[in-house]
Amino acid sequence: MLACRIRSLSGQSFDLEVPPESTVKDVKYRIEQDWAIPKICQKLLYRDKLLTEKCRCQSFADGCVELQLVITTEILRSSLSSALALEALQSLHSIAKEGGGDPKVWSAVEAEVWDSLNQPVRDVQDSATSVLMAAAFAGRSETREEVLERLESHDERSRLVAVQMLGIMGDAPADALRRRLLDPSDTVRAAAAEALAACPELLDQAARFALSALLHDRSALVRTAAARGLARCVSMSSCPSCTPPGECDQYAENVEFAFLAVLARLQHPDPSVRSSVAGAAGAVLNAAARRRCERCNGRRRPEAAEETSFAPMAAQALSACLADSCAAVRALALQALAELPGGKDGKIIAPELSALKSQVAPCLKHMDAGVRVAATRATVRLVQNGDRESIRVLQRLVHKDSDISVRTAAKNALLALGVDPF
Repeated sequence: MLACRIRSLSGQSFDLEVPPESTVKDVKYRIEQDWAIPKICQKLLYRDKLLTEKCRCQSFADGCVELQLVITTEILRSSLSSALALEALQSLHSIAKEGGGDPKVWSAVEAEVWDSLNQPVRDVQDSATSVLMAAAFAGRSETREEVLERLESHDERSRLVAVQMLGIMGDAPADALRRRLLDPSDTVRAAAAEALAACPELLDQAARFALSALLHDRSALVRTAAARGLARCVSMSSCPSCTPPGECDQYAENVEFAFLAVLARLQHPDPSVRSSVAGAAGAVLNAAARRRCERCNGRRRPEAAEETSFAPMAAQALSACLADSCAAVRALALQALAELPGGKDGKIIAPELSALKSQVAPCLKHMDAGVRVAATRATVRLVQNGDRESIRVLQRLVHKDSDISVRTAAKNALLALGVDPF
């Protein structure tokens, strides 16, 4: 084996061993693997003489040899705007990661990587996105300034990637993300809502108001993202690890704010908005009942779920949705009703259990199969709260319902409850 010491102009060095028949190209590949410096950025010199890639190591050394490494980005930068862009981006992925490569290489080519998002080839766009996301996960400080600039770009894809990167980096200015909630692009608005929800320190009162306003956005994608954001706000409340200092005791306020924002839009004239809002109600209620934080999986204060008083109001509003003209709204409202929080033992209070049962029963006979499926899932909650009669109801559905989706839902519900469907 031939021992090689590679020394860069900055004085850094490392040793590697290669077979004597190896070429300079093989050595460059090892440097790319160990130092995360793309081959295209490397020039190797031996005694101030530039070595070609086809040159074999045994032709210029027969023992320990020291090679000088010169890092250059000119070829890489030109490749990013040519037909070789995909190959260049793939070689850049490793240096975008934490601890990878010479930071000067990334700084020199970052602008060209952003510009690659506008290339017509989809694979190039996706590869550029992947490289930028790797930089975001690495938390490169030099990347943050560029990301903030790209938030104001005229290019939709650049704004989208910038928003997603800020959500990953976790130290975004709240006002910068809130401005993107008004972006003309549906995908950018949805990404901004997701990014806000991913950063608990940004979920202040202004952010919660902004998310609630998106519940009647024209785009279903944005409405869904806003609903997830509100639910996550509730899920992380009362978590000592994720909740900002001084706000750990505001659990009840956060839940009631989120649910009041939902209730205010249950009467929207657009049925697609009403169905999104009914789904949001279920997400918020589910988050309220969750004992662990969605972000860190840490234990929330055990008494937190009992601190809210909105359950009767929620039950009344959602029950009214069962008469909605849109089947999707009825089904989602029914599923939300089944998520109503119980007492300290997780049980629904007896009067509320009776009310839920009376609401579920007619829905199990509804002509729309989607509503019957939702009623089947709600019936599971009845069984979990001690209503053994509901088991027979589910078994009848398995045998007698005319729709296979309802029969399957009933069968899966029984299996989940540990009951023989047959």
